[in-house]
Order: sequence, then C-alpha cells, then structure tokens
Amino acid sequence: MNLTEILSPEFLMDKDFTKKVSDEVYYELEIASSEPSVIIYVYNNSASICIGTGREKDIKVESESQFSQFLETIQNTLS
Repeated sequence: MNLTEILSPEFLMDKDFTKKVSDEVYYELEIASSEPSVIIYVYNNSASICIGTGREKDIKVESESQFSQFLETIQNTLS
C-alpha cells in the first residue's frame, strides 16, 4: 500500500507540509529550524524524520490520526 493512500495530499497540506518535487513528489514539514532542526518527510512509500545533521529515520504510519498524534507530540515537545 502506498503511503499516499493513508496520508492524502490534502491532509498533508492541512498540516502545513510543503509539496516538493525532485526525482519524485514528496512532502516536507520543518518543525524546528533552530539547532537541532527537525524535518519530517513523507514520500510515496515511506515517511521519515531527520533531527539536526543526522540521518533520516523511518516513521511507521498506520493512519492519519496516528500520524497527527505523532506530529502533535513532536511539536509540543519542541515548543
């Protein structure tokens, strides 16, 4: 199953993700720009988080509500 079947483009845009185009279409959300930066990426078949200059770590996405809770937890932790 494609991740875009779970997380629709409309859902991601409502969560302030920015649509990007490279080799493929993906969505990006910068949660924190100060050090360490925190960026969430959503690709066609995967989602990941990158903290600071570290490598991307996969995020397991089961539903829109679970992903929303994940984003809220990250945002609350950083605020």
